[in-house]
Amino acid sequence: MKKALALVIGNSNYTNEDDFLANSVNDAEEIAKTFQGVGIDVILKTDCKRVEFEKAIKKFASELESYPTAIFYYAGHAFQIERENYLSRQSVLLRSGRAATFHLFRVDGYKFFVLFNPFS
Repeated sequence: MKKALALVIGNSNYTNEDDFLANSVNDAEEIAKTFQGVGIDVILKTDCKRVEFEKAIKKFASELESYPTAIFYYAGHAFQIERENYLSRQSVLLRSGRAATFHLFRVDGYKFFVLFNPFS
């Protein structure tokens, strides 16, 4: 029987080198290894551009019916603009809040539970 499916995304390399995150990809790879070690199936993606980010989310959503539990782990830049929360894919340059609706992944409307951060 399948335990759970986890989508793990880590983005470190962004268009603007000032936005580089040293640990995001490493954290995602470690959490993926940890999940796999306890029998959780993992979809791991790192440094996702728009198409890759969307494909990963669609693949995750299409496979969820086969699992009793779903886990989503994201390490990378995130923003709150006008009280709405967004995750940033790689290679994003935001010039206005309006651009966020096109360039970022909006997470409002999804239910997330933060259990712990093993790397804090």
